[in-house]
Amino acid sequence: MTKQILTIDIGGTKIRIVQFRDNKNFEVKHETEFPTPADPYILTSELADTIRQQFPDFAKFSKDNIVTIATRSRKIVDGKVTGSLLGMTDFPIAKLLSKQIDRTKVLVENDSKMGALGAFPTNFTGRGLYVTIGTGIGCGLIINGQLSHDLFDMEAGKMILRLPDEGFATWEGIASGTALSAKHGVISDDILADDPIWRKYADDLSLGLYALLPVVRVNKIVFGGKIGDYFEKFGKRLAHNLRAVSKNDSWFDDVELSSTDSRYVVNRGAAIFTLNQSDDK
Repeated sequence: MTKQILTIDIGGTKIRIVQFRDNKNFEVKHETEFPTPADPYILTSELADTIRQQFPDFAKFSKDNIVTIATRSRKIVDGKVTGSLLGMTDFPIAKLLSKQIDRTKVLVENDSKMGALGAFPTNFTGRGLYVTIGTGIGCGLIINGQLSHDLFDMEAGKMILRLPDEGFATWEGIASGTALSAKHGVISDDILADDPIWRKYADDLSLGLYALLPVVRVNKIVFGGKIGDYFEKFGKRLAHNLRAVSKNDSWFDDVELSSTDSRYVVNRGAAIFTLNQSDDK
């Protein structure tokens, strides 16, 4: 029997559950969204209720059914999540959800890594960097279509940068969507395409890439997340900045910058991750 995969993207403000029609083209069969509860136990209960009501096939045990959760986290071990958006500490979300849906298998992994898998074609060759920008900044590195093992737990958004006259700050403290709104007093939806704010934002985002790219040396960068959806507003300035600082080196000469629709990229990556865990891909 073909493996059935249900994917769950737990974001800071909302949860998106998606079942794809197939495991190749990832056409959406059914999806639903609801606000992210502040309590992890309530979140787990609402996930189980939603699965039972809208995805009943996954509420009944089958060895061919898998539910995969993607969430922001600092550490995930044996289905236990620490340091996520909900402040979980070794919270056994996989075990608790599985128990509530008839022991259906539940996997959990970091959303940035799932986004990296979803942002690039499965046959992608070379080195690709996925940068998701929302409440924070997360990154995932793809090498020939597979997540990098050496940098599997990279936390690029936590890089410490030194700013002129401002001291030290993390990259996401400078260039996340949260930082953008705090610095300029306006949410991204309300910033016009030609507003100078986007030039300043590109300059802030460049600071982390100046440090990161000479180390990971990639062929392509794909931006996602809430702010990644506005790539057309800051992408040209960003590319200009990176090429300007690397004019005496070749580390950026052939790098392609692009963006991806953030709506399904994490869910798609969660499905690909799940297939990669199976012997019968």
